Amino acid sequence: MTKTRLAMTILCVAPLLAALGAGAQAPAEGGAPAMPPELLAAISPGEHHKHLDHLAGSWDTSVKSWMVPGAPPTESKGRSEARWILGGRYLESTYTGDMGGMPFEGHGLDGYDNLAKQYVSTWVDSMGTGVMFMQGDCSEGGKVHTLHSEMLDPMGGPKVKTRNVTTMLGPDSYKMEMFMIDASGTEAKVMELVATRKKP
Repeated sequence: MTKTRLAMTILCVAPLLAALGAGAQAPAEGGAPAMPPELLAAISPGEHHKHLDHLAGSWDTSVKSWMVPGAPPTESKGRSEARWILGGRYLESTYTGDMGGMPFEGHGLDGYDNLAKQYVSTWVDSMGTGVMFMQGDCSEGGKVHTLHSEMLDPMGGPKVKTRNVTTMLGPDSYKMEMFMIDASGTEAKVMELVATRKKP
């Protein structure tokens, strides 16, 4: 681990340790202090994480991409694997397929930030060198997740805003749509992925 990453880890963990120390109760049997209930709730997966459980598993995907507004989309196939890590706190996904006839691979993390009270997601792939950060909420009892992001334009233009919508279609299917938003607030659909759960 580099010094920078170690420092960032300490900065993230320090507030939790301080809260634990400030609210620590009498040591439980075994010598460890009992964790305050509010801190335990803040750092533990909960009901909102369950809304992401639908996305776990092995999937076959069909993707449509609109490179030029109004033009017919390009279509491709892919595969996705998603599993819970770190005690059910984050859903880790790996995607493989092709993009514009080129091999494509992407990795994502999805979760719910109990402190910020919002869904959070990161994405990296083989078509770029940056990290896409998304945050948002869900509706319809967890069936529709809407996340927003802002990223740099690879062509050097102003930052690009996106709206990313994931809709649970049924127990074995979901749809993910991405919309680009220009400076005037006009949206254009640039990607649609439909996933079907692989049969055991």
